[in-house]
Amino acid sequence: MKKIFTLLVMLAAALGMQAQDTWTIAGDAALMGDGWNPASETNVMTTTDNIHYTLVKENVMLKKNTYYFKACVNGGWPNAIGKDGVSGDDAQNVPIEIAENGAYKITFSLDLTEGKVALNAVAEKTGEYDGPTESTVVLAGATAIFGESWKADAEANTMITKDGIHYTLQKTDVILEAYVNYEFKIVVDGQWNGNAGEGKFASKDEEGKDYPNIMIAVEENGKYTISFSVDLENREFTVEATKTGDVIIAEKTWTIAGSSEPIFGTTWDPTNTKNDMVKLEDGSFELIKPNIELDATEFQFKVCANHSWDESYGDGGENMSFTVELAGTYDVIFTFIPDSKFLTVELTEPDPAGISTVKTIKANNAIYNMQGQRINKAFRGIAIQNGRKMLMK
Repeated sequence: MKKIFTLLVMLAAALGMQAQDTWTIAGDAALMGDGWNPASETNVMTTTDNIHYTLVKENVMLKKNTYYFKACVNGGWPNAIGKDGVSGDDAQNVPIEIAENGAYKITFSLDLTEGKVALNAVAEKTGEYDGPTESTVVLAGATAIFGESWKADAEANTMITKDGIHYTLQKTDVILEAYVNYEFKIVVDGQWNGNAGEGKFASKDEEGKDYPNIMIAVEENGKYTISFSVDLENREFTVEATKTGDVIIAEKTWTIAGSSEPIFGTTWDPTNTKNDMVKLEDGSFELIKPNIELDATEFQFKVCANHSWDESYGDGGENMSFTVELAGTYDVIFTFIPDSKFLTVELTEPDPAGISTVKTIKANNAIYNMQGQRINKAFRGIAIQNGRKMLMK
């Protein structure tokens, strides 16, 4: 009996150990080494009570700058903790200010005390800077332009410089489709920089949120030479696309990817062929997911071209969303019109009388120009709303 009791205690202890969460710090590459990798094995925090976690990084070479990070749980982004202890989709990146170039000891601390969750970092200068004086500038974005999808250290997409301030890169024989927004970011020393407006770029806004991706769009299908230039001193960039030949664009595969595993089988996976849409006679695409049990909650989704995030559409630049008000079993119907980039979802809603009715959960009433860009009511010309063309005067 004693042996059985001992085994039960050991089993309970083992199960308790398995249930413990693993917390990892993910952030700018210069700060973390492994970059924004929530499953990094080198940036795992340690704990003695499963409430207070720490991670110490020694001899980190940092330039004068603001760096950002978050704490991720169990190797993923869901429930990641950011600024002010906020978790989930609303969590902002935590900033850490470095006042001068140097070698630093960085101590990260995470406190999971209920009602007092906090994530912080302290930087202590321990020596002089012993790293490259010139910045490494890489362009990362759509595979169609850069050959690799959003890779921050691709040698083929590393910009060249003669003075450490002005950087250039040219991509030739790039096939681009008219009115498609091809996106990228400028990665400076491992730090991702988006479009801060008017040809400027920066890492985060005042609230610690990422700036939008930089976009390239052309008005004709074709083969292009694209010239990029970056001015690090003034934080400016230019992009110029020159058409060099004609091409025929192949028809695309459209796939729905989103946050709901009951609907999609996997979450945010554009490669899942089970979520490919079917082309209808009118040129629109449709995906029907029948008999799905849904909780009363909000779900998000986008439509992706050719099983990649390189070209995707939602509500403008954001995810589409819909809210299920009553838990139950539904048929979920997604519709996409490629010409107008109009995306919507409908589902059958159970009725107390046993009659199923179709309810449009999210209708995109936004107005777009012929390039698929959102416009306001002051626009003049041909526009698209809810999949229909109209003339705005």
